[in-house]
Formats: sequence, structure tokens, C-alpha cells
Amino acid sequence: MAQETGSSMLGCFPAVLVAVLFGFLTFLGARQSAASMELVAPVEAQAQSAAPVDAVEGKQSLTVIEKVETQISASVPATVTLHVMGYQPDGCTFPVQVQQTRTADQVTIKIFRIVPKDVMCTMELNPYNDTITLDGTFDSGTYSVDVNGTVVVVKV
Repeated sequence: MAQETGSSMLGCFPAVLVAVLFGFLTFLGARQSAASMELVAPVEAQAQSAAPVDAVEGKQSLTVIEKVETQISASVPATVTLHVMGYQPDGCTFPVQVQQTRTADQVTIKIFRIVPKDVMCTMELNPYNDTITLDGTFDSGTYSVDVNGTVVVVKV
């Protein structure tokens, strides 16, 4: 019962050769894809630099409004001031923007921040308190003021 040792060494040689060849081809493929990535990067950088410097890409994060108090001046025509209380729904501290639009007896206030899309914020709530003077003057009448979905009626 003699065991043959010579044939077992030659039997694994093709498997070792295939493994070495596969590893070499994988290395070359990874190296070529890295080289093609290097060529694409400068083109992307040029496209991004063409965008205006002031433009910030991201999503609008609306301020959550809990309470709106109104104050009407005694002057004629009157001015209206709002004291707005609420919170920012995340822990990021980007500048708050306020947009006002007015059509007849309807005033719409949008309070928001632009949060860049590649920024991750904590889950901490940030309080928001601000006094906003509405644009223009108000004659006698009833006005509806919508602040991010919280509507108050103002009688002048």
C-alpha cells in the first residue's frame, strides 16, 4: 500500500496558477478603474465651480410654529407686528430666512432655513423666537396671516 506523492503536487498546480492569474487580473482591473476616476474628477470640479457662489444647494427646513401673537399699532394706517414662537426641527444652526407675500387681505409668512444636502444634523430641537413686522400698512378690516401653516386672524 504505497502512496503516490508526485501526482498530488502536479494536481494542485493548475488551481494555484488560476488563483494567481485571477488575482493579477483583479489588480489590473482595479488599477484601470482608479485611473479612469482620476480623469473624471477635474471635469466635475469645473462644473461645480460654474455655479454661483451665493447659491446653496439643499433643502428647505421649515420652522415649526407653536404660537403667533399679534400687535397692532395705534397709527392710521396701522402696522402689524408678529411675535412668533416655535422651534427648528433639528440641531443645525443655519441662518433663518423669512419671506412675506401679501394679496389683498391674506398675508403669508414662510420661515425656513436652507440645510445643505450633504450635512447631517443632530436630533436636538432649537427654539425659535422672533418679532416680525409685516411689510406695508393695513387699513381697517380683517386680515388672515398664515405663518408656516399656523393661521391667525387680525382685526385692524
